[in-house]
Amino acid sequence: MVIDVKKVKYIARVLTGVRFKKMFAVMNEIHNRTGKSKFIMFFDIPICMLRYGAGYYDYQALGFDKLNHRQRKTYLTRFKSKKLVMKCNDKNYSYIFNNKVEFNKRFADYLGRECLATEALSFDDFKKFIKGKEYIFAKPKDGDSGKGIKKLSEKDFKSSKDFYEFIINKDNKIDVIEEVIIQNKDMNKIYPLAVNSLRVATLVYNNKVNILYAIAKFGANGDYADNMDRGGLCCPVDLKTGKIIYPAHSPKFTPLYSHPYSKIKFVGFKIPHFKKVLQLATKLATVVDEVKYVGWDIYIGPKGPGVIEGNDYPGYDFGQLLIHTKTGIGILPQINKIFDNNKKDRI
Repeated sequence: MVIDVKKVKYIARVLTGVRFKKMFAVMNEIHNRTGKSKFIMFFDIPICMLRYGAGYYDYQALGFDKLNHRQRKTYLTRFKSKKLVMKCNDKNYSYIFNNKVEFNKRFADYLGRECLATEALSFDDFKKFIKGKEYIFAKPKDGDSGKGIKKLSEKDFKSSKDFYEFIINKDNKIDVIEEVIIQNKDMNKIYPLAVNSLRVATLVYNNKVNILYAIAKFGANGDYADNMDRGGLCCPVDLKTGKIIYPAHSPKFTPLYSHPYSKIKFVGFKIPHFKKVLQLATKLATVVDEVKYVGWDIYIGPKGPGVIEGNDYPGYDFGQLLIHTKTGIGILPQINKIFDNNKKDRI
């Protein structure tokens, strides 16, 4: 095994300060859930960092405590994910995905909703935009996991002029205003308080668009976002049938067989307009040639899908979470098969 200096430095950072505490929190969670020895994990986690490029979160979320060497080496881990991103994505084009104003310009044909940038926004254009809309979403141009997003209504202000002044006030960090998404009725039934989206990962190689996986994401606990770090739930979707095939992954790393809000069962639920979702993801993947590996967040409206955002640094845990990989095999073999098993391209 060749020692990677970056991995050694990462281990050194983990074993000091806050990260050390977080690693112990992970060990405690696994011990409480499985009974696995914390003494063994204390040595096994750093070994997995060196050998497989897996951080302590990987060890927890991907279930490394249950896997053998043959299985562990099939997972796209923290360091392997970074290698894949660097191989496929030109960082000079990351601004398109990290800036909502730029993203909305480049992908305007696929948004499926009305959006406006607030820079140089006139009062007249603002009035036209809010006319007939009970609510709008106001967003900063950067940030993730729903941070900084506000759901606003004209009725909360003294006048439309006051509403406008609030929107363009730079102290409020509002760079984009968007029409509220009306989601498909079947997706809405499961959890109506958030837009329940699909994370679809695409990888373009030799001018061919490959879809790695599709994950259905659902909000929970009264939150209006479906992000996992805000308590959201996620389930893999079969690419051929469009049906959810596993129970939901929860923040507590235990399976949920039905949504706590609606009690609707996850397994067997058919995602509406799923073929159109895959068709849209395929089109999106070809818009920016310099960025070939993207995780797309796609919503489903009454008539079909639209894109919310693209992530040029996709979450690598999707598609291989603990309760979703019954065989104990990650997605790395699937990725390397796309690369035709060429040694120079393999991860």
